[in-house]
Amino acid sequence: ISGNIYFDANGNGVKDTGENNIPNITVTATNGSNQYYGVSNAQGNYIIYAPANSGNYTLSINPNVNFSITEPLSQTYTL
Repeated sequence: ISGNIYFDANGNGVKDTGENNIPNITVTATNGSNQYYGVSNAQGNYIIYAPANSGNYTLSINPNVNFSITEPLSQTYTL
């Protein structure tokens, strides 16, 4: 599971040119009682190594106190 964390300067939910990446944000993937973690790097990218079984994973982030969320704090995906 991978993605990118960025500062959505205009709040449109899309990464536009010039919007900065955010490092050191923890992303959690939850599947039942199992949790897997990743942390965004200097480019805002994160990778979570979770078992390749199918099922629902809820992704959530723990934002830095200096930022607010413009998209849902968590989202469920089926793999």
